[in-house]
Amino acid sequence: ELYRKVMIIDEEAKDEVKLNYGDLLISVVEELISSGATKEALKFARSAERFHKKLIRDSPSNIEFKRGLAHSLYQLGIIYESQGDLSRALEMFEQDRAISQSLTDLDPTNTDFKHDLANTLNAIGNIYDSQGDLNRALERFEQVLAVSQSLRELDPANTDFAFLLSRSFYQLGTVYE
Repeated sequence: ELYRKVMIIDEEAKDEVKLNYGDLLISVVEELISSGATKEALKFARSAERFHKKLIRDSPSNIEFKRGLAHSLYQLGIIYESQGDLSRALEMFEQDRAISQSLTDLDPTNTDFKHDLANTLNAIGNIYDSQGDLNRALERFEQVLAVSQSLRELDPANTDFAFLLSRSFYQLGTVYE
């Protein structure tokens, strides 16, 4: 019995180490993007994506691994968008959206999942807006607004959620101009 408990703790520790490594990869990508090193960021983002996909293959029910993959896809979308490859950026953001939506559906009160979803929907809306597809942009921005309002209801004191809500109204306004 003691051996079994130790093995369970060992497996949980391994998952934590894997999760920390995945987070580290994403942090490196974010830092490279902010410094303008998009080629290097792309390499790390692809590595992060592969890493998280492998983690999910090994532990398909691990929600944090799925969230890590969503973050990897989001970063890839940011990179492709910065390179002007809007179709690939949209593809990455849509994959991220599907994961973020499924995580939000699993736990509708989890503000981290909802925040991720709102950011991804906003990124998708921005791409549609820049492509001139105002109907699709409007649809995504309206979804961002709904998620943002839900976040404010869950945590009215959170200033990040207040900003997200105000940004939602701003985005809708730019489409209606």
